[in-house]
Formats: sequence, structure tokens, C-alpha cells
Amino acid sequence: MIKKILSVAGLSVLLSTAHAADAAYYFGVKVADMNADISGYDAGTSQSYEYDNVSAAGLVIGYRVDRELCLEGEITTSLGSGDISSTGAATQNEWDVTTFAIHGVYKSRGITHVRLKAGLTYAMIDQPDALKNNTWAPDENAASFSYGIGLGFETGTDRELVIEWTRISDELSILGVGINF
Repeated sequence: MIKKILSVAGLSVLLSTAHAADAAYYFGVKVADMNADISGYDAGTSQSYEYDNVSAAGLVIGYRVDRELCLEGEITTSLGSGDISSTGAATQNEWDVTTFAIHGVYKSRGITHVRLKAGLTYAMIDQPDALKNNTWAPDENAASFSYGIGLGFETGTDRELVIEWTRISDELSILGVGINF
């Protein structure tokens, strides 16, 4: 939890100084649903497991290269722990995730526009030790190619409402809504 707070605080400082320094920079906030497509069977305990989705929040810092191309850095973290459902388990397991990403973003022209992005995401997944060694369990700390698609809506001078889906890995994707300033 301390790592999450320090990460968010550090990025907040970067966001505030970047926006003041040059209008080519922008920052944003988002809320999202972290979709976990993670499930498996543990032969040792004869139990099936499934990771439930978790709510998340994120911060974005971007740089406009030109009208249509941007570079974005993003940190997203779960707001609470997601459940790990299991058959026959006496205890309830939980998981959390924090992601760090850098993407190239293409924005089509217009007040309403399409957003396409691709880049790298580093995901840190906190899960029970008992599940980490299963072949179906996600890597705890892994970088992967990520991509996404979304819609942007210009809502005023230097403001953009964004709705987008991002595929982080085979196990994780994010569906979120945010605003960039």
C-alpha cells in the first residue's frame, strides 16, 4: 500500500509541474475496471480458482508531439483488493495490481475522435503466495506489449474526455473513462 501511495504522490508532482511548464504537456485522471481473465485448477489442493475484476484509478501524463500523435505515461492501481473465488476453499483470497505504462497514441482529427495506442506496460500483481507457483497464475512482475482503442471528446480548451479499452497482457485488460487537461 505504501508503494501505491508513493507512486501516486510522485506522479502527481510530475503532472503538476509538467502542465505548468509547457502547453504541449497534459495530464489526466481516470477510473477503470481492471478485467482479470485469470483462472485455473490447483491439483495439489483440488480447487479451481478465478480472479474477479477490480476497480482501479489512474493518472496520465502526456506530451503532444503534433496534432495527431502523443506520448503518454500512465500509472493505474487497484482501489481495493479483488476477490479470488475458489471451490471448496476455507479462506477467501484477494489480489491487487499496479501498472506502469508508456504508449504512443494516435488521435484522429475532430471534436469526437478515435484514439489508438500501443506501447509497453509493466504490471505488478500482488497475490497469495500459495497461488504463485501454479502454471496458470499470472506473473507477479512482468512487462508486456500493450495496445488499446478508445474515443476522445474535446470538451473545451485543452480538455478531453476519454473512454478507452487497453489490453495489458493475456490476463489483464482495462476499460476506463477519464479526463485529460
